[in-house]
Amino acid sequence: MLIPGFIHKSNKSSKNEEGKAFPSLRIPPSRGVGGWQKTRPPLPLLRGSTPATPPMDKVFDKVRSEQGSALLPVIIILILVVVLAATGLMRVQPQVKRNKLNEAANLLSGNVDAIISWSAARKCVPSDTDFPNAVRNPTDVWGKPLVYIYDDALSTLSTGSCTGVCAFNPASASVINTTPALSGRIAFIIISGGADYRLQSKINGTVVTTKGVAGPAASDVTLDPLDVYKVVTLSELQNKMGCYNSSQQGRLQILNTQLPTACLDLSYNASVIIIGGIAPYTATITGTPSWLAYNCGGGSCSSPFTGYINFTSTKAGPGTGTEVAIAVTDSNLNTVTMAFALNVNTLCTTPTPASSPTPTSSPTPAPG
Repeated sequence: MLIPGFIHKSNKSSKNEEGKAFPSLRIPPSRGVGGWQKTRPPLPLLRGSTPATPPMDKVFDKVRSEQGSALLPVIIILILVVVLAATGLMRVQPQVKRNKLNEAANLLSGNVDAIISWSAARKCVPSDTDFPNAVRNPTDVWGKPLVYIYDDALSTLSTGSCTGVCAFNPASASVINTTPALSGRIAFIIISGGADYRLQSKINGTVVTTKGVAGPAASDVTLDPLDVYKVVTLSELQNKMGCYNSSQQGRLQILNTQLPTACLDLSYNASVIIIGGIAPYTATITGTPSWLAYNCGGGSCSSPFTGYINFTSTKAGPGTGTEVAIAVTDSNLNTVTMAFALNVNTLCTTPTPASSPTPTSSPTPAPG
């Protein structure tokens, strides 16, 4: 039974007055009378007309909403990946820089060892033109030329020949002055760019750009902490070259450590040996007692000599604890000084020569 103004819950189609079927409707249950829900019946379609469609913008909004909901997890994952990648990069970059700086320091250490070997074989340090062939690698880890600064007095640059690194006094004034200040005479410096890939150290206020700067041109070197550099003093170079071994000509020195004791009223002879440096030498001697004479290499100590200083006396006088000071200067103006205590022993006696035994007569043989 159909009630006017009501639509039955059945999904079956009903027909209009003209016998055409209405679209099937699915109506949710309601609390209407007897399970029926009062609603306005759909208007009949006119002949030749098409069913109404919803607006397209609403359709697109729905599609976009559904797609956005589906892409949201992907977007979140992408954001997390980017954040993690950025965090990892922030952690990796400092480690990469540290590794590069360690690599640069190791390269300079290897080049220092190569220069020391080169110097030991030739008795002088390489000049700027020798540098590329003297080291293992003349470029830094970033492919840029290393800067090599050296004391030209230790190379062949100033004289055309090598006078010998071992002959120089490591305590003498340095040609190369550095900031921060370093003690001792500097033999050479090698500088590489740091983590910022560029050199920032300066020579006489100007950033270094050349591969080698010699002597007075490198009088003031400001070493930038952002650069990687190695400074080798003359003392370090001489030690590693073996300058103080007996087989090498070493620095200027007085070999003796003391003078022998004199004996009162007896003759006296002693020699002080000079080695190393650049011969010939000159010497200044003070504090000798009036009874003691001396000569240098057989002549005057103010004239160039080689080898030794000789002290002589035909008769030692009284006195003990006298201090004799000796200052020796070589041809390269290196100077070494030493003071000796000269003691006189009053209990010395001239040894008596052993007497020859008195020959005894042979026994007379008994008569036959």
